[in-house]
Amino acid sequence: MPLIVCLGDSNTFGWNYNYKISYPQILERKLEIFNKNIKVINCGVGGDTIIDGINRLESDVLFFKPKVVIISFGFNDAMLLKVDKKCINDNKNKINKLYYKINKNFYYTRINNNDYEFYLNKLINII
Repeated sequence: MPLIVCLGDSNTFGWNYNYKISYPQILERKLEIFNKNIKVINCGVGGDTIIDGINRLESDVLFFKPKVVIISFGFNDAMLLKVDKKCINDNKNKINKLYYKINKNFYYTRINNNDYEFYLNKLINII
């Protein structure tokens, strides 16, 4: 049986939607037109980042031995977190952080771009 695993965050899971209209379920219904035996497994978890995806890769993906894996992270990774202005001048906190100034406040992303790229490549290479 061809198996597809969708690994991601709440957008994969279908947060605030009926599970039947989550994209993995819609994908399965569309693909069944071509192959009645196809199965799509929804491994989306609300609030997860790409690092969480790495941590559950074995249990949520590799365990199933899928033919295809769809990786969909980014919304929680790019979430802006407010930082105290005095922390910006602290060299310990500057490492790997790109700060954004919005009005008079400073923010940084939950997962910086370099780390996101690193973990995405790690996921792809392991799969």
